[in-house]
Amino acid sequence: MKRSYFYLAIAILTFAVGTFFAFYFYSQKIEPQFVLQNETVNTPSKQILQTETQGEKTLNLINFDDLKINGIGLSSFEKDLVKKFGKPKKLRNNGNFYNCSDEYSRTLFYEGLEIDVTHNSESKKYEINEIDISSSKFQLVSGIKIGDDIKHVLSKFGDPYNQNIGYADIDQYHFMVTNKNDVSNDGGVATFSFRNNKLVKIHWHYNFC
Repeated sequence: MKRSYFYLAIAILTFAVGTFFAFYFYSQKIEPQFVLQNETVNTPSKQILQTETQGEKTLNLINFDDLKINGIGLSSFEKDLVKKFGKPKKLRNNGNFYNCSDEYSRTLFYEGLEIDVTHNSESKKYEINEIDISSSKFQLVSGIKIGDDIKHVLSKFGDPYNQNIGYADIDQYHFMVTNKNDVSNDGGVATFSFRNNKLVKIHWHYNFC
């Protein structure tokens, strides 16, 4: 009987020691890195790599002023727009268009030009926050206009940070824009759309929210 208790005690002790070491090594375990096609996946280093790569791509920034049309660009006032281009052919009230803001928005339509303006509660005026150009009569300060060859546009602005090729016969090139005159003012994003290597649309906006 005593021998049975002795073997039982040994078994319990062995189990306890084994459990202790198992938990110890488990707590010291280093998370493995999973490698797929020479890229580290689901690790902090992968996220840093993506940020650095994205940063390199966004170094080719377009100057805010190079996208203006006859002095009109993002953050210009609606009254200055009307002075430059006259009364729009159509005006559409969009109401409270942005879910993150109580400000009201409206769109001014010209032939080959659409401009969204949003009310600024601080200035109490409507300011431009989105521009769409589809006519060659509206030339950018940089000299770019509808109908230009893709090589000419890229020679002006460099490589885009992102692009969508062949969607509905349209190739889109996206550029980040910097406002060098006012770093606190977001320059937004500019998209140049091409069909058969010819520029058919210029879209420039900043995220209001």
